[in-house]
Amino acid sequence: MYPKSFHPMAVERTRDYRGTAKGRTRTWCRPRYFLIDLGLSRQYDPANGPPLEIPLRGGDKSAPEHRDMETPCNPFPTDVYYLGNLVREDYLQVCTSVHSQIKAFLSHIHQKYHGFEFIEPLIVDMVQEDPKKRSTMHEVVNRFVEIKRGLSTWKLRSRMGRNNEIWPVTAWRAVSHWYRTVGYVISRKPALPEPK
Repeated sequence: MYPKSFHPMAVERTRDYRGTAKGRTRTWCRPRYFLIDLGLSRQYDPANGPPLEIPLRGGDKSAPEHRDMETPCNPFPTDVYYLGNLVREDYLQVCTSVHSQIKAFLSHIHQKYHGFEFIEPLIVDMVQEDPKKRSTMHEVVNRFVEIKRGLSTWKLRSRMGRNNEIWPVTAWRAVSHWYRTVGYVISRKPALPEPK
């Protein structure tokens, strides 16, 4: 996190390009994330019941609803799919064949990063083929809060390492991670600071 910003073309440099940008970790400076796509936003009146609309094709075109572009569908389960698919593609291994999809859903999804087994059942529910079987966004948030509560402080402080790292890189990053983590523990910084 860069409280005084950074140069748009070189993140490691200050905004005026005269020095090194000073960064802080997410533990010291808790960010707030907003997942938006204002170009495809729609507003619905809850009094009219669940909306039905022809699917809008955004950046992620893998939603099962996009196979039939003529049938109106409820866009809210599609949003749940998009969020689940984002996590699946960026942190869990993408299943490319039907055989690997079946194997992944029956056992565990092969992870791109270590230690994401706790989120797999939630992601599987979010990317169900049938939109009616997907969790609602409210259910996703509640389940995520419960999952987070069930994780130990050490799990929350553990390093997110890629599965394909070579051992010298893993060793170097692990040492620097634990050095930084000891500083957080000594300064009584919570593993997941709550926003103010």
